[in-house]
Amino acid sequence: MSIAELGGLPPPLDRVQLGNVVDQANRLISASAGNLRFRVEQDSGPSVVGVIDTGSGTLMRRIPPDEMLAIAKALDRMQGLMVNLKV
Repeated sequence: MSIAELGGLPPPLDRVQLGNVVDQANRLISASAGNLRFRVEQDSGPSVVGVIDTGSGTLMRRIPPDEMLAIAKALDRMQGLMVNLKV
């Protein structure tokens, strides 16, 4: 039995799941940080997510999938907090 199955670490994301996480994160940041965009890098190696400056098209950083998932979860929580403050 793996550590992920024991509840220690989440299972690794496949490329489709990672693409879904990236899409969700892009929707969440579009209003607040329109100059940034996430994209799944299409290298032949392991999946990574690039943080892109949309103004210049520059790749600013590469993020491993598990870190991208944590970012997406944090953005989702932040959006929930913003909605609660407006109510």
